[in-house]
Amino acid sequence: DCHIRMMASPSPAVFRIQHDWNETLPAKTKETVWISCTQGGNTSQGSITFLPSLNDDGDHSSAVCECTTGFAAELSSSPPSSPLSLKVRHDASSSSCMIVAPSSIITHPHNKRILHMHISPQGELGVFSSVEGGLFLFTVSDRAIRRTFEGHKGDVYTCRFFPSGKVVLSGGADARVKIWDALEGECAATFVGHAGGVLGVDFVERGRNIVSCSRDGTAKLWNVPTQKVIHTFIPPSYQPFSPVAANDVLVFTGQFPLPSSFPSTSTSTSSPPPPSSSSSTTSGAEDEVGTEGKTLICAYEDGHVRGYDMQSRAIVFEVRTPDSSAANSVCVRGDDGGGDLVVGTHGGSIVVWDIKTLTTPGEHLPPPPPPRLCIYRGTGPILKVASAPPSSSSSSSPSSGIIGACTANGDSFLCNLVRGGGGEVDTCFSGPDCDEISTIVLSKDSHCYTSCRDGKIR
Repeated sequence: DCHIRMMASPSPAVFRIQHDWNETLPAKTKETVWISCTQGGNTSQGSITFLPSLNDDGDHSSAVCECTTGFAAELSSSPPSSPLSLKVRHDASSSSCMIVAPSSIITHPHNKRILHMHISPQGELGVFSSVEGGLFLFTVSDRAIRRTFEGHKGDVYTCRFFPSGKVVLSGGADARVKIWDALEGECAATFVGHAGGVLGVDFVERGRNIVSCSRDGTAKLWNVPTQKVIHTFIPPSYQPFSPVAANDVLVFTGQFPLPSSFPSTSTSTSSPPPPSSSSSTTSGAEDEVGTEGKTLICAYEDGHVRGYDMQSRAIVFEVRTPDSSAANSVCVRGDDGGGDLVVGTHGGSIVVWDIKTLTTPGEHLPPPPPPRLCIYRGTGPILKVASAPPSSSSSSSPSSGIIGACTANGDSFLCNLVRGGGGEVDTCFSGPDCDEISTIVLSKDSHCYTSCRDGKIR
């Protein structure tokens, strides 16, 4: 069944609508916007006309939608302060989707391209990075820019908050990882050791140790107090003069069975460590805190996704995207049954592996299992996939099967990965006019945030 689903690659219907459709409301006269639905390479185009029938209280739900043949649409009934949403249906594909307009917009102070974004665990602060060294802190409630962090040279590729919500971690084209005091705006530490731009960062538990991945093809475990490398994770196929970029990194709280004879990552099996690191381990074991029972997951430019046991350094699983396209982003959607490894690819697919099938005890790594689901989106590279943090009040908690994804063609959406389903897209987010969406974040309070090439966070 897994092989069949992998080859069939479910292709959910992709709805697109005029990016500023929500700005036509409230309408004093008839306003018409275009809409399209694409599935399996077939595109249907149509239009929606909003008739002026706004209530005195500002509720748009009474507005009448007239659609061209083959489409149906209905505005949601929500108070004026809530995001405007439109439920659309395409008859020929029997598909439907909720299209949600942004409730608020945060604009880059210099209108430059935003490369990454993160929201603090408490939901009060946000941080975003951009080209030319830009790194900014904002408050979510009033969307005001509160701090500008200055120190990176060149583009800042990645940023995120520590669990406390008061410290920011960043990495950029200058091959540096930096830690910032979010309240004071000062750089508290700089980590030097990568030989290429830093593309992803994460932390171990509360942040005594951090991890980073780079264009130099390696991932590093760092000791924060000393700013020293504890270990460099080097893939078996590492070539120092033509490394395969490590595009994303994730610390997963879970441990896989250890193969007894698969090579450790202390040194590469085919090449010496990268020139930026004379030794893969430069710090003592006493500097390592909280790595027991955790797996470092790295996504690579050649389509491989590898899991490293953080304490033993051994590779515990290795899979590859079905079409060998770059693995751009990785997340884990947990549930009582063990959860899923979710990978967004440059070929436009979301690939899902059941974590329980990734490896089994034995002398060697088993053959890579096929994914349980491979969803071909077909709307450009998937740049980011994200799961929601656990929340008893959120319908988008990891156990619900919902993940967020965004593409290089300006699409962002929620995808249902519940077992037995086919990866249906429940909700699409409008706003960007075909501009690349670099990041999507799902928060505990059921909010979704996206960052875009047009210099806006929605």
